[in-house]
Amino acid sequence: MLGDQDVRVYPDDVIGFQHDAGPNSLLHCLSSSTSPWRQSYISLVRQGWLESLLVGFQPTWPSPKWFDNVVCDVRVLYTDQPQPIVPAQSLTTVPDTHLVTPVNRVNPTAINCCPLGMWTTITGLQIIYPWPHNGTLLVPTGNEVLIVIKINSGSNASSWWGPPVRQSGVFFDAYCPPSLPQYMPACHRETSDTWFSYAHFTVTHPRLEILNITVSNEVSSQNTSVEIQAYDVIQGLRIVPRKPRRILVDVSQVWSPSKAFGGLTFRLDSIKREGKMSQSGSISPVPLV
Repeated sequence: MLGDQDVRVYPDDVIGFQHDAGPNSLLHCLSSSTSPWRQSYISLVRQGWLESLLVGFQPTWPSPKWFDNVVCDVRVLYTDQPQPIVPAQSLTTVPDTHLVTPVNRVNPTAINCCPLGMWTTITGLQIIYPWPHNGTLLVPTGNEVLIVIKINSGSNASSWWGPPVRQSGVFFDAYCPPSLPQYMPACHRETSDTWFSYAHFTVTHPRLEILNITVSNEVSSQNTSVEIQAYDVIQGLRIVPRKPRRILVDVSQVWSPSKAFGGLTFRLDSIKREGKMSQSGSISPVPLV
């Protein structure tokens, strides 16, 4: 009767019908003391149509009759606010348009609407380039450095990089940056929800710094930290003295490295001893047999 009308329904509402079919000819009701659908109703007989609401009813109205514990052959259907029903497993990590059926049993309608999607939680955050050496990234000063991170899952995520990178809102991509060989094992995508993000930074002078990285999306976040040790690049390395020299047998010879820029240590290797790290070196020549 009211299928096309928007009628608000509240608890304890009273539903009234006006008709001219004669007494007891519209509703057909049976007495019942056990039915969960039993109701009570009042029957009023009057001349003409009632133009106002049933407010302020008085027993002096013509022919009021109460009927309790009856089951009548009338059914009233109402619906709540339409709610979309979409199986979660059918959603993709990319917003898409899906077929939506509102919960409306009176007039169910399937419509294409509503961009829907889902976000997977972030897992497996790691730095894949450059690979940390004993937990520390070793980088040269004055050069632009590429750093790449990877997550095993985490749709629609973005990354935040603290000093010395200082970048935020960096989105993820399905592949490693073009400057890296795509055949690197770390650049392999284990699933379609594996993602990569990268940034560039430059350190101007030697120092040790902690880089903090945060990755987040609408439903989760992960953090990681790594030490960054910057070194000056060695330039102009030479050994003093440079000329070939005549040396005496069994007389210790001393030499030292010299450089134009950058700190260094060097390794001294010989046939009879293992290499060692030192700032200078000496050797005692022996006769050739």
